[in-house]
This record gives sequence, C-alpha cells and structure tokens, in this order.
Amino acid sequence: MNLNKLILIVIFLSTVFVYYTNQPFEFFLILSFIFLFFSIYNLFVRFKESVPFGELIALIYFFENVMALVILKLIMNYDLNDVGEFYVQVPIPTYLPFGLLACELFLVSYTLFKRPDYLWINYINNFKNIISFKTLTNLLIFFSIASPILEIANIGALAFVTTIFSKALLCVLIGFYLAGKGRTGNLYLLFGLLINIISTIKSGMFTGFVEFGVMVGLFNVTKINISSRKFNVLLFLFIAVIGVIGVSFLQNLKHDYREEAWLNNNENANSETFYQNFIKNYEKADITDKAFYLGSLGRLNQAWLVSCTMEKVPIEQPFVNGETIVSSFTDALLPRILNKDKQQSGGRERMDKFTNVFLSGSVSMGIGYLGELYVNFGIIGGIISFGILGIFFAFIEKKALLLSVKNPLILLFAPVYVMTFLTSGNDFFWIFNNLTMGTLILYMIIRYFSKQNVLNLKLDKENNNNT
Repeated sequence: MNLNKLILIVIFLSTVFVYYTNQPFEFFLILSFIFLFFSIYNLFVRFKESVPFGELIALIYFFENVMALVILKLIMNYDLNDVGEFYVQVPIPTYLPFGLLACELFLVSYTLFKRPDYLWINYINNFKNIISFKTLTNLLIFFSIASPILEIANIGALAFVTTIFSKALLCVLIGFYLAGKGRTGNLYLLFGLLINIISTIKSGMFTGFVEFGVMVGLFNVTKINISSRKFNVLLFLFIAVIGVIGVSFLQNLKHDYREEAWLNNNENANSETFYQNFIKNYEKADITDKAFYLGSLGRLNQAWLVSCTMEKVPIEQPFVNGETIVSSFTDALLPRILNKDKQQSGGRERMDKFTNVFLSGSVSMGIGYLGELYVNFGIIGGIISFGILGIFFAFIEKKALLLSVKNPLILLFAPVYVMTFLTSGNDFFWIFNNLTMGTLILYMIIRYFSKQNVLNLKLDKENNNNT
C-alpha cells in the first residue's frame, strides 16, 4: 500500500474517531480542510500516472457536499444553529460529520479498488497508433450531422439520445486534439468551444460549457505532464485559480442572462443579449470581493439539498430502505417508449417526496446521490453506501480500461460518462439510465466504427510488444 492510500485511510479513521467520541464541531472543520488539501495534492500526484477522472469526481463531490457549506459558514460568519435557504436546512453540526465521512469514504474506496492506471498513459502516448485519423473523421462527420438533426427535431422520446450524441461529438474533438500537434489540435478545441457557446446562448444552460472545459483541462494537463515527464505545479495552480474565477463569473453571468433570455419563450436568447450581459458582468466583476463568489458557492452547495432531506426524513417520511435505488434500476432497463410510467430525470419527484422545498413551474432540482442514499439507509447506511458508490465507479473505470485493450474507441468516449457523473446533484436513475441506455447507444456506434481500427490496433499491439 502506497503512502497516499495510507494517509487517506488515516484521515478517514480520524474523522470516525472524532465523530464517535463526540469531539467539538471545530474538529470537523479542521478535518474538512485537511481532507481538501490532501485531495488536491492527491490530484497532483495522479496527473503523473493517469488521467485522474475518479480523483477529480471525488474532489468535486467533496466540494459540493462539504466545502461549499464550510466556506459559506466561515465567510458569512453563521452560528452553529443557523439554517437557511441555499445554506443548510438543519444545524451544521448535524449535517457536516455525515457529509464529510461519506465523501472521505468515497475517495478511500475508489482509490483502493481502481486500476490499472498505465492504460490511460498508453492511450495518450500512442493515440495516433490506436485510433486512426480516418476513424476520427468519419465519427466527426457522423455526429456533426446527427446531433443538429436530433436537436432540430426536438423529439421528447429521443432527448436522451440527443444528449449522448452532443457529448460524443465533443469527445471526438478532444480525440483530434490528442492526435494533432500544436495549432492543429487547438483548432478542434476551439471548434468544440464554439459549439458549446452557441448551445449555451440558445438554451441558457451553462453545464455543457463547464463540462467541456473541465475535460479539456484534464487532458491538456495530463498531456503536458506526460511529454515533459515532470508535473508542472504552477500550470496546475494557474488553471485551478482561473477555473474558480471562471466558474464564479459564469454563475453570475448565467443568472443575468437567463432573466432576459428566457422571457417570452426564449425570444431574447441570442448572441446580442449574451454579449451585453457578458460585458455588464465583466465590468462589475471584482474578484477580491466575496460577493463575487457567493452565487457559485450557493449553486455548488449540494449540502443544502441533502440537509433538506434530513429535515423531513425520518420525521415526516420514513426511510425507504432501497426502494428508489431498485426502481431506478428497473426503470432504466426499458426505454420510455416501452415504459410509459418510467420516472423522469431531473430529480423533481424525489424533491417533492423527501423534502419540503416547493419547486415552481419547470424548475428542476435534485437531492443528489448522497441525499438519495440518506433517505434510503439513514446516516450510517448512507455513509457506507457512498463508499460503495466509489467502488462502483472504480469498477466501471477498470472494466472500461481492460476492454479498451481490444477496442480503444471505448476510451475515446469515456468522457461521456465522466461529464455525466461530474456532479453529485443527480440521482441514481441518472446513473443507471446512462449505464444502460447510454452504453447501448455508444456500443452500437463503437461496434460499427471500430471495424476501421483493425490495422491501427495491430500497430498498437506491436508497439506494446516492443516496449
């Protein structure tokens, strides 16, 4: 067992000790920052060995379910018993130990069970020999035609397919970036950026833009570290700082843009409105003012939604003992055409049942993975189940990497799943639906286009035999 794994286990066991010995709340605040700093350091280390998808997801889940709440408490100087909308709905000493232990166990479990890392490095180093330019070109043509047609058709039953195709197109563009050199590769990223900007202006939804940026950042940092064989700490810190400022700016921009764009059936959703709001937010932005970051902290604070379930369950609504997990799995097995009673994505049903939050109109909000595990299994069961979720993610990544040895296109489309699971605000129906229907869609595409990769796959095997 390496030192990083041992430190993670020690931090987790320390939190367990503090929890069961009823130590002062301040201990949990200290442990939260210790775990934050080590999670970031662990991400540093992983860039030397792999594309750290799992470590990044664990860090995001931790920030959403713990650190956003902790930062809000500290900068707003809230008392321990204060509650409020977009902060926390039960006293913070009631929630924080639960959220912290669950997120720690998620990373511990994922780290202990994930492998083999070297395949990611092999994938990036030998990309040109693994996936042919012809295959990438054909995929680009296919998704460039299919995605817009599906979006224009706007068929409700095919909405999920449209989402998968849109994300797959971005994966292909990242593939061109990995295959290209210098400006050639960057042009494909600019094309992907342009697609996301157009989609954002049209829909007012900024999630895809952020997801694409995160994926590009991950592959870019990994590619640079592999080529230089030395981790560039300054580059990582620069990207991290720009990322924090960028996400905060986008959250403020999103709020102002939607107020205008969504009026009168999206009549004002155009580039002029977007540009005007962009300039307005740019001119008033003050990155030294804490108010600049409050919007993004409130948006990222999944702890508020999880604590909303703790306010209602089990006082008004009993624990459901796995009911939503089982129904999510069974509903995901059949398409909506064959299952008219299939539950809707977005989490609204669970919000109505397990919280006292009223959602007006078409507002969509979810209790998240941690909230769903709590309403099923309670505090201790929720913590253990969140650790099992970490093992589940590690298992999926392991299987994808092993299968990619025979079919490398699997890794090309791996970011589809990473972008799907990048936030903890979804529910288990979202996970199962993507792993069943999403995998079926991508399997058919991969099966067809992989036939063009036979020669290149043999080349890759020859390269591996010579190393």
